[in-house]
Amino acid sequence: MDIVARQTLCRACFGKMYTLRPLICNSRLNSHMTWSMWTRQLHSKFEYRRPQIVGRCFQNGGYGQSIRRLASESVPPKMGKKETFGPVTWKSVLFFAGVGGVFFLGFQYVKKEKELKIAQERSKSLGKAAIGGPWKLMDHDGKERSSEEFLGQWVLLYFGFTHCPDICPEELEKTVEVVDGVDALEGVPNLKPLFITVDPDRDTPKVIKEYCLEFSPKILGLTGTKEQIDNVTRSYRVYYSIGPKDEDNDYIVDHSIIQYLVNPKGDFVDFYGQNKVAEEVKNSIVMQMHRYSQLNK
Repeated sequence: MDIVARQTLCRACFGKMYTLRPLICNSRLNSHMTWSMWTRQLHSKFEYRRPQIVGRCFQNGGYGQSIRRLASESVPPKMGKKETFGPVTWKSVLFFAGVGGVFFLGFQYVKKEKELKIAQERSKSLGKAAIGGPWKLMDHDGKERSSEEFLGQWVLLYFGFTHCPDICPEELEKTVEVVDGVDALEGVPNLKPLFITVDPDRDTPKVIKEYCLEFSPKILGLTGTKEQIDNVTRSYRVYYSIGPKDEDNDYIVDHSIIQYLVNPKGDFVDFYGQNKVAEEVKNSIVMQMHRYSQLNK
């Protein structure tokens, strides 16, 4: 390969003329070099650049044709910008979100109906608790009252006596707080508090009325004969015992400290001991009310 051809090849490959003196110090040293040997040395001396030639030719036809063919093969044709469209759009997102929301709501509805049906079957299988029952007493206005008159209402029962020094007043104050809290809520029925005495000998209708009004006019006091009191206390498993009398004919009645929740069907639902605070009792009653409304739609 002569010097002119090599210079032309450098101009074609690198865009400008490079001095090839290291490669062509004398014709004797390089005359024996083949094409492959020369190109390897050329690449080791210069950074390789991809040919960017189109239609360039050498004066020596053989080399010009080879370079033109090399350029046409190595340089890919320019292509226009390919427009791509993603598979996800706002419309598709909204569509799938809407479909997903419908399926989720449907699943929740079916789940709720299934749980309600299970609860109804469980309530039937368990039956009623052996607490509570019909009773007949006299209210603090002297009128005869029965448990049937309170059907359709939620009732909170408490058993005590008017001469109780501390426990009964505390429990009745808690009862008033619970009743006022429930009645203040929207979407739940009102709660009717009843106070049933376990000391019928001293707790006359007049005494009970004055006692209940000290706490709230919502409380209805009930008394009766000893047989009537024994009947209702047995029904609700209430323990009471009259203590010994002192010199002033005064005595203390020992009794259970429990409040009983009765639903509109007259069935016992739950009970609350002295250790329960008003907020806990109120929340439990509201929960029972919602559960009752769901089971009796």
